[in-house]
Amino acid sequence: MRDLKITDESEIAEVAKIFLELNNWKTYPEVVTNLFNGRPDYIAVKGALCKVVECKKTLSYPVIEQLARWQIDAEKRKEWQKKGYEHEIAIPHLLAAFVERTHGGLSDLKKLILEDYRIGVYSITKRNSMRSLNRQDTPYFCSTSEKYWCLVLGEFEYEIRLDVSPKIQPGSRETAHRLIDALNDDMCCTKAGLKGGKADYMTPFKRTMNRVKALMSDGKERHIQSIINEIKPLGGHHYCSDHVAMASIAKFIDKFGIAKRTKAHGAWFQVKEEEATE
Repeated sequence: MRDLKITDESEIAEVAKIFLELNNWKTYPEVVTNLFNGRPDYIAVKGALCKVVECKKTLSYPVIEQLARWQIDAEKRKEWQKKGYEHEIAIPHLLAAFVERTHGGLSDLKKLILEDYRIGVYSITKRNSMRSLNRQDTPYFCSTSEKYWCLVLGEFEYEIRLDVSPKIQPGSRETAHRLIDALNDDMCCTKAGLKGGKADYMTPFKRTMNRVKALMSDGKERHIQSIINEIKPLGGHHYCSDHVAMASIAKFIDKFGIAKRTKAHGAWFQVKEEEATE
């Protein structure tokens, strides 16, 4: 049967997410943390294992570089640590790319880079499903083997092949737990593979302001120092110190209209009675 064209990266990301979850991985899309200077399409977790996934139409050199940067960034952080800077290092156990399958093979240079950085590659083909008599609302694997899966998703079937197996990353056994510990359920709120401003991914800043908004929703008047202290049991803030947090959070309470200032002097805030929740 003739292969169909995969629409865009968001379709590849959707197939990758379903594939991972059917294989018992929990997925966190478009994750932003202080442990890495980037935003991977997925961080996936299964037990104590952590995998980072990028989803693209083609396996270009920039895609390979995005994954290789986990090791490159870790080396830079080691150098910063030697100079006295505090930079935590976190390396996932596995790195992999999901791409649309092409008829051409990998170049020798790409094979060499993938091998050196221990990066895995999954390729995807799409075709119309012939299983009209067994149509299901939920996706499922109709065929699997060690390096091959056929995923039935609505009107289409996606063949997923493991072209290059990912290998355990050096340093991941000592550091990957930091990445897992940095993940929160509210990071699952968006979709991977979206371009521009379409993705509403969770960031440490958004999480801090959500905690402030939740705290102030009871309608009580609070000084900014009390706000800082009272969000600590909710998870605290992402700033480097309470002093920095006080100045920044007060500014953004004003900017986002989370609460109104109640005094002419001093950072006192309160949500209007009609806006407060019971």
